Amino acid sequence: MKLKDRIKNIKTLLKYCPNSTRDVDIVEKKVGLFFANFFNNDGRFTKSHYDCLYPRIYLTEHLNKDFKTHGTTIGIEYCYDCDRDGEYLESYYFNDPDLKNTYLYKEHIDSPYYHFIEYSEVPDYIWEIIQNKLYDKATENINKELKSAKASVKYWEEKLFEFDNKLELNK
Repeated sequence: MKLKDRIKNIKTLLKYCPNSTRDVDIVEKKVGLFFANFFNNDGRFTKSHYDCLYPRIYLTEHLNKDFKTHGTTIGIEYCYDCDRDGEYLESYYFNDPDLKNTYLYKEHIDSPYYHFIEYSEVPDYIWEIIQNKLYDKATENINKELKSAKASVKYWEEKLFEFDNKLELNK
């Protein structure tokens, strides 16, 4: 599969994944080992104390200069340290063509302290695993929400029946 098609699939799947921020942890050993090596052996990124990093993948939108449209990219977050005070997280964004006219891109493209990741820096087999995990998460989330919605409809149908057939008001 072409990289741009894989990324398009992942962006689509993230819209259906759980949580309001669409954050999804990818807990899979091959992915964890790849990203531990990726982030810990490249001077652009904050190093982690862990040999296996299970990343959180999310969709992020940033305003363009016209404030009407958004540039969308995939964000990646990982825990680089953890202690009694909590987790310390680091986030990076992928350098997406959709971001070119956004404020995020303009602010960070020349920054020596901030680095965008190229989609091509991650091999296709990792993207494929991520896509498959996101598909499972999206399917699970949709089914859970559908089950909840059906239960809610049933509850209110019973209330309507009770209201129509059993309610007697004093006159």
